[in-house]
Amino acid sequence: MGSIRLWDMSNLEAEPRILSGGNWSNLVEFSEDGQWLVSDTAVLWRVQLADLQQTACQVVGRNLGIKEWQQFMGKKITTYRRTCAEWPIHSSVIDEAESLAKAGKLDEAVVLFGRIFELDPSLVESAKDELLGLSGTLPPSVPPTRGEACSSADECSSDSDATSPLAGGIEGGRDSASLVGGIEGGLDSTNPTTSTLAISHATRLMNDHTTELIDDGKTLALTGELDQAIAKFREAINIDSSLRLKPEAHAKTLAEPTYTHVITRISLFMEAENTVSATATITEAFTLAEKLDSAESWHQLCWVGVKHGFSERALLACNEAITLDETNGLYYNTRSLIHMQLGELDKAQADMERYEGWLQGEE
Repeated sequence: MGSIRLWDMSNLEAEPRILSGGNWSNLVEFSEDGQWLVSDTAVLWRVQLADLQQTACQVVGRNLGIKEWQQFMGKKITTYRRTCAEWPIHSSVIDEAESLAKAGKLDEAVVLFGRIFELDPSLVESAKDELLGLSGTLPPSVPPTRGEACSSADECSSDSDATSPLAGGIEGGRDSASLVGGIEGGLDSTNPTTSTLAISHATRLMNDHTTELIDDGKTLALTGELDQAIAKFREAINIDSSLRLKPEAHAKTLAEPTYTHVITRISLFMEAENTVSATATITEAFTLAEKLDSAESWHQLCWVGVKHGFSERALLACNEAITLDETNGLYYNTRSLIHMQLGELDKAQADMERYEGWLQGEE
């Protein structure tokens, strides 16, 4: 067995390119223009690197992935470039940058994002739109505030919940401004927009991921899964050491049977389709509400009940709220939803009229 190998005369230490493997060839010759090599086995090879690269790009139809770049080019991922100009950056390069950011390796992520934005300016606009389009709102879980009347529980959901243990963030965390002066190498200093965007994008990905971990930890702690909750909190801290969070203490605090925690657990169990635990938790909430004996506490229980279909028990809670405070129109609005769920349309209409009158200041 034999092969035809081609050496770069300007770099003889480099490994030769193997053009064939198989039968011995006794004669090889270059074409006059140096573009082709022919052997006595009647085979033609392109020998110019640009021609070989063009052929490879046409056959493969994409650029090198990040692992291929490291394997075949033997270079750092931050030096990545498009080997096929007609094809976009391979998706694995973007995936790698996102993975680095989510792992808290911001220096590497920022440099790689900067490289990505330089190679494909169209991604700059996409990243800008994504950053500008962030809302940062939390899922609704509290009763409606003063406003238009509601025709369903979903319609009355508010945009945030200041009292819920799932609302609000953990102190600490890094922002993009704190990184601008700390990341030098690899960024295009002549293009501050690209550099700043790379920092902002990587920081957002890291913060979003740590927030997701913390939210998962809160949910686990509230539903009694303390060990798993602590593990989530620790994972977030390992990514971002600036977070001021004590995993064990935070998990134990969330597991305490306070009224707010119990009300939140009802929603969490229902979202997990755990009706048995949700029903048991509603019973626990009734016990706590009786001890608190405040109109607002009863209304919170009424609201979470109507939201998750516990209509009869929600009605009991709403009646208690109205008994303690007959002047709050919001309580009548919520009770009207329960009457509609129970098919008691006349009662629903009466409560809706009380609510509308309250809005107009007639009562």
